[in-house]
Amino acid sequence: HMMAYALATGNLIFGKQVEKRGNVLIVAAEETQNEMDIRLTACKQQMGKNDGKFKIYKRGLEQDLKLVNFTKTGATATKQYKQLQNTIRKKEIKYIILDPLINFQTGTYDENSNQNMDNYIKNYLIPLAVNADGVVFSGHHTNKISMVATHDNELLVDNQNALNAARGASSLIGAARFVLALQ
Repeated sequence: HMMAYALATGNLIFGKQVEKRGNVLIVAAEETQNEMDIRLTACKQQMGKNDGKFKIYKRGLEQDLKLVNFTKTGATATKQYKQLQNTIRKKEIKYIILDPLINFQTGTYDENSNQNMDNYIKNYLIPLAVNADGVVFSGHHTNKISMVATHDNELLVDNQNALNAARGASSLIGAARFVLALQ
């Protein structure tokens, strides 16, 4: 939400200046519209000005969105994917935030399959950005079990390990232009 607010308003994000502002679409599959509104209000209070030149569009868990349907033989774009493409074009959306990544697919998808992940990213998510001459940001969970280890029958927890262990296939990290880990 802070990233969306900065991209639309031009406010600093992580101490960095936004070089190119634009309309933003946040699709938050685990948050209600009300939660999103509360977070964006907090962003305005903490981050500052909004001249209203660019808009932040929101879609919460009330509107379930499935972009890709996976089968044993391949994957196809859903009707909702095509609707999203039209929305991005009509609203001139530059920045698309999908959170979490796992929620926007359906069918026999295996996030540990490099073939499925590669197909999902390269054939469906990246084209959303390319066609909009913009950027797709996707939130993704880490493999939280990676932060737990045992030594001499003692359970040890190291939160830093989870930050370096994206859940699922390695092709996800390979497709990313950059990875920002938040704890």
